Amino acid sequence: WERVCALRLFGPDEVVDQQQAIQTTKPNVPGAANIEISKPGSHILAFASNPSFSDFEAERFNRYLSHQGLSAISADRKARAKQNTNGTELYARRAKALFQLGDQPTQNFSKPIGQTLEIVPIANPFSFRKAGTLSVEVLWRGEPLQGATLMVAKGGGEKGRENAVMTDANGRASFEYDPAAPYLLSVVWGEPAPNDARADYFTIFSSLTF
Repeated sequence: WERVCALRLFGPDEVVDQQQAIQTTKPNVPGAANIEISKPGSHILAFASNPSFSDFEAERFNRYLSHQGLSAISADRKARAKQNTNGTELYARRAKALFQLGDQPTQNFSKPIGQTLEIVPIANPFSFRKAGTLSVEVLWRGEPLQGATLMVAKGGGEKGRENAVMTDANGRASFEYDPAAPYLLSVVWGEPAPNDARADYFTIFSSLTF
């Protein structure tokens, strides 16, 4: 939480800054936020962190790129013959959580909120009454992102069952969805940072929970 730069709540009719709701991290106490939702409908809680810096030796950085599916950065390192040099990056996090208050889902869930890397549901997860196929769109700087690896964790978090789905030419990926279970969707993407002296690459970790 000490690296939070924005916490906002997107409701059916308004956007509310939630910075005052943040409880900062203390020794042995994780950070938290107390959010009040009073209007029925679907809501999006959006979190953004400030960038942090990493510097990995070449082999570790290459493994990291492969594991995370960061193909654009891998291709850039290969094109510049940099596979045997350290990899430096600035990385940040963008997260969204969907909440439903009441029985009537609203349409604001599918509107992009402008995150650098963003997962947008095509259908409202709260409208499902039985298991079915749920599709999402992954956006990078507002445009559909092809070739990104979307991780789908049923059950949520590290204890959930996880599988990988690749986004298509329209930035979309689909998976079998069970409305009775919580889900954590995550994706990572990065690009060269030629105008930033601090690091070679800029990477975003994005997630969506519901």
